[in-house]
Amino acid sequence: HITIVDTTDPYFEIESSETTIPCNASILIATPVAFDNCDEEVEVVPSSETIPGECPGEYTEIFTFTAYDNCDNSAVVTITVHHVDNEAPVLSNIPF
Repeated sequence: HITIVDTTDPYFEIESSETTIPCNASILIATPVAFDNCDEEVEVVPSSETIPGECPGEYTEIFTFTAYDNCDNSAVVTITVHHVDNEAPVLSNIPF
């Protein structure tokens, strides 16, 4: 009698990453696909957190994706997006 036990975590084909974009820009984060050596249908559970920045309009979004196989092995990948105000103000309607 032989028993096979799955102790190998699922895996993502992407790595955790971090990027910075202007505060008025938006970015679409798609849920990544995870793979496993024994489970053909790995469950990926997304979550997100928004952290306010130091200036109005600045913030950081942290997108976390946790993959679970059918033996409760897991893997995590995180995508961090910093929204920053890197543009100087523009003066308008200045009387001469």
